[in-house]
Amino acid sequence: MSGDWNRLQEMLGDALEDREKEYPAKGDAYYRLEDLLVSATDYFQTITLDSGSDRSAFSSVSQPLFLCGPPRSGTTFLSQLLDHHPEIFMMPGDSKYAIDYIQSCNLEFDSYPYQWVRRLINPTGQTPFWFIGPEEAEFIKFLTGYQRRIKAGEKDPFIAVVGALQQVIHGDKPIRYWGEKTPENELYADLLLKRFPEAKFVHLIRDPLSNIYSQKQFRMQRSLSFDIRKVSVREKLMFEAALRNLETIGPERYILLKYEDLVAEREATMREIARFLGINFDPILLTPTIKGLEASSNSSFADRRAKKSQARDENKPRWEAGLTRAEKQIIVSFMKPSAEKLGYNWSKEGPGKYSTLLHKMVAQPLAMLAGRKEGAKRAKLAHHLARITTS
Repeated sequence: MSGDWNRLQEMLGDALEDREKEYPAKGDAYYRLEDLLVSATDYFQTITLDSGSDRSAFSSVSQPLFLCGPPRSGTTFLSQLLDHHPEIFMMPGDSKYAIDYIQSCNLEFDSYPYQWVRRLINPTGQTPFWFIGPEEAEFIKFLTGYQRRIKAGEKDPFIAVVGALQQVIHGDKPIRYWGEKTPENELYADLLLKRFPEAKFVHLIRDPLSNIYSQKQFRMQRSLSFDIRKVSVREKLMFEAALRNLETIGPERYILLKYEDLVAEREATMREIARFLGINFDPILLTPTIKGLEASSNSSFADRRAKKSQARDENKPRWEAGLTRAEKQIIVSFMKPSAEKLGYNWSKEGPGKYSTLLHKMVAQPLAMLAGRKEGAKRAKLAHHLARITTS
């Protein structure tokens, strides 16, 4: 079968290179790669795995570390800075622990690891690809490790994936944290803490004007719709979750940081994170990597990606020219109270001048509706997590 994999691996290599040239747009290269990733998944499903159930044959999973923050707020950059620290194992890309349980009535034990095959080949759409390498044996080792954990009694398929990947990459080396990064984790932090009482959370926020403009730019590049009111309400919910989590979870488990500080004072910010996590500061925390390899920029802006500029401080924010006046009014009117509580100075001489009474009146019913929808999602997640812990 290895000959079949070698041919498929070559095609995947070419498709990955073409996809990176096109990123973040979704054109012909994206869909060609998607077809090949399906073929890769199908290929490994044809292989019979030798999976025993001896728990002594594999190491235990380490302590959870959840990265939180709105989309395009710098969480990918932060995960890449944490990536190669010897005491941290960061899962590839957006691993979507909470989202997968919300969107699925049940994660299928047999099929779930094969969903990860595609993520391991193409974690982010950009180099480096092949999270565990391109060799067939490494994928088989991962899939076998997963099945062995399930047969040994693991009730959470995601944790079986974490353990299998940690074993493939680090072997029996002790790792203090496994890291999961998915935008909007903050909306479910209390539920995640109930599932993992030993978990810690690092929450990154960004000035909502810059953040929402970056989301707008990214969605335009992918030819996706952009509803400024829905995005602003969603951002409002996430900022309110930050305030709530700081109070209810507390500073021992939850830390809130600004993207702007991470950019302007990277070393000081990473030292603060190291102290919070109780790990030694290592200079590797200043270099963005994916499994130790140089990471590409995840910026919404082509000039930064071309220069591999992960993040930078700007004298003149791009949102000033990139957002319409109406968009600025909606963002500021919706976000001003929570943004100021979290340390953003939106005075009347600055962004505060865009606040309008009309938009503030519109924000309240929209936020209430979004809150009810979010409540339904939280109830679904709570149900699934409770089922895991009690079964």
